[in-house]
Amino acid sequence: MRLIWKNRAKSLAEPGHRLAGVFSLAVITSVAWAFFGGPVVAAPQQTAPVSLNLSSDIEGPGYEVTITVNLRLSGEVEVGKAVSEISYPGKTLEFVEAVRGLSAEAVGAEVTAVTEDQDGETTKLTVSVTAKEGESLPQGVLANLYLKISEEAPANEIPIPLINRVSAWSDEIPRTQIESVTGEDGQVTISANPPVFAC
Repeated sequence: MRLIWKNRAKSLAEPGHRLAGVFSLAVITSVAWAFFGGPVVAAPQQTAPVSLNLSSDIEGPGYEVTITVNLRLSGEVEVGKAVSEISYPGKTLEFVEAVRGLSAEAVGAEVTAVTEDQDGETTKLTVSVTAKEGESLPQGVLANLYLKISEEAPANEIPIPLINRVSAWSDEIPRTQIESVTGEDGQVTISANPPVFAC
């Protein structure tokens, strides 16, 4: 770079040198292009069209926690039914009830919840949210799940995972299962001094 500035007047008087430099730069660029297969461009992140995620909560032994089932949509996909299978330690958490969330209530969707003992230690809670025929589920909170923490549970601040396996179906009749559905796990933290939120 210092050489170019030092001989600026000479370079201006010899356009052939400048053309040779430009040509060399073009050759180098072409070689790099061929070697790397084109310009380096960051690959766009692929987002799943449907996500069914669980929230988290914190409370003390003997109290209830609220876990929400949240639907997120991207693109033009339409969901007529969403299912979340939630696994958790049955001796620590007891399912109380499932209540329709605002998004499910807005379209009159049906919410059902069934528990199943897996192995004496783990309980599976299956939550299904189904829209009326010909309608689809809007994104947002589909269901509010209420779980009671055992009074014998240790308040050790260790999060209890809520393992979330999800699936979804289209709003067409007959319904077809949607691929690439993702779900985030939730968690319940048992604390001797849970935070108090003022209304």
